[in-house]
Amino acid sequence: MPDLKHNAEEVNAGSKNLYVLGDNLDALKHLLGSYSGQVKCI
Repeated sequence: MPDLKHNAEEVNAGSKNLYVLGDNLDALKHLLGSYSGQVKCI
């Protein structure tokens, strides 16, 4: 799951990056809906 606390910090708020903490498979499943066809390499 995305680390909402980390992503909401002022230094990270304007970033296009997303910090995800957890199992790889769970993270990929979470990102599939938002980034399908947009990610070239993980």
